[in-house]
Amino acid sequence: MLLEKFGLPTTVTACLGALWDKVIHMIKTVYGISDITYGSSEERPLYGPGQGSTCGPLFWLLCYWVMVESIDPTIGAAKFYSVCKGTIIEITGVSFVDDTSLGTTCDYESNPTLSDEEDREMAIQHTVDNLSRLAQHWERLLFTTGGGY
Repeated sequence: MLLEKFGLPTTVTACLGALWDKVIHMIKTVYGISDITYGSSEERPLYGPGQGSTCGPLFWLLCYWVMVESIDPTIGAAKFYSVCKGTIIEITGVSFVDDTSLGTTCDYESNPTLSDEEDREMAIQHTVDNLSRLAQHWERLLFTTGGGY
């Protein structure tokens, strides 16, 4: 659906779906290529392409894209401002295959009734709470797309 959203023909997206469902994986090591294969079936579906798979980066990108698009917008992302504040980069995280880093920045507003130490502790706690919410949300998205057992 995401690929169709960007204008890819239904035939191309159907081809990718069929490839994802029907691809047969073998294990290649320094000792050779395995005789035993594995793939997705109705009894035991695979939710990802498998690490090292040639089609893996494309399939992971599609899963990652769904997950990023599904992130709760109330959970703050990491924001980086240019010196003149004319450019703002907002990023939830970066990912390469199954290695993902998430980030958030503090949006706590200083409370003038607190001491500097108390105010700093509140800012730290606020940031930790946001990061915890983001990590828990990400874990649920990863599990939902088949990435966690």
